[in-house]
Amino acid sequence: MWRLFRPIPPIVEFGLIRAGGSADFSALVTGRAPSGVHYRSSIGGRNRLRTRLPAWSAQGRKGASPMSLLVQIATFSMAALALVLFLLQVAAREIGYALGRRAGRPDAPPAEGVGVVITSMLGLLAFVLGLTLAYANTRFQERRQEALAEAQAIGTSWLRAQAVGQTSGAEIARLLEDYTRLRLDFVGAPNDPSALEALERRTGAMQSEIWERLVALARERPDPVVAALMNSLNECFDRAMAQRFAFSRGPAPQLLMLLLGMAMVSMGGLGYQFGLRGRPLRTPSALLLAMWTAVLVLIIDLGAPRLGAVRTDPAPYRWTLESWRVDQRRCPLATHTGPLKS
Repeated sequence: MWRLFRPIPPIVEFGLIRAGGSADFSALVTGRAPSGVHYRSSIGGRNRLRTRLPAWSAQGRKGASPMSLLVQIATFSMAALALVLFLLQVAAREIGYALGRRAGRPDAPPAEGVGVVITSMLGLLAFVLGLTLAYANTRFQERRQEALAEAQAIGTSWLRAQAVGQTSGAEIARLLEDYTRLRLDFVGAPNDPSALEALERRTGAMQSEIWERLVALARERPDPVVAALMNSLNECFDRAMAQRFAFSRGPAPQLLMLLLGMAMVSMGGLGYQFGLRGRPLRTPSALLLAMWTAVLVLIIDLGAPRLGAVRTDPAPYRWTLESWRVDQRRCPLATHTGPLKS
């Protein structure tokens, strides 16, 4: 129960205005925005009290840069991407071997300096792959944490809407249930721009509808319980914006090209060294290339939100919906909107 009525500091940040003080709450009820905040027209001509969004929000919708060829192949199939990466490295290794055979002489001693250079190149490639893998895993964990935080914020809002009671509180709680299902679809959606755009429009429309119900409720009941509900709903919408931003950013094409370029140069150098010695060693080279390819594909899979088999688990949203059904079965009075009979 402490989550329903904990103190709320007055804060104004990007997204909806956080109402924890009398000035902020009165601004919501009267419709006058404090300094730094302006009205932003939303879907359907509705107005919500919002601050100015940073420039990257529009940039994330349009896409910061064109997709590279490798990202397009990854969108089609991760197995096809793995095959392309493997074949490119094989080609680089064979070209290096052919150059080494042409430059080498049967009676010449082995060039020890070439081995030192190739070993350094392979070590640098392994180091960069490790750093990039850690970076991609961090991005993946951030998306998971954002999903969990958003589900918790929605759950807190639902509890506070139930605490408000009356018809308005029950209606906001019902809308939050639909909103949770919508966010569940967003997290699990495939990489389809038209479907994602439709989900974003529905999200904005539902946020506007929930906020209008809250405005009407706040004008009827300007009390701390409604203020707490307003704060938690604001956090829900902020979390939705953060989740959208996290899902709009995949691995940078420049980073993929750097990794692929380093891998091809390293494999070409390795083939060159084998050519100088006159020993192709294709089977051990193929095993090494398969390992490099697996790491490269895993980096892309972890970094891309909607590609491959590694996806953000939407389980927190399902758990939230299941907990509400359990609460309603245990306490049927939570959804009662009429007067209680003695």
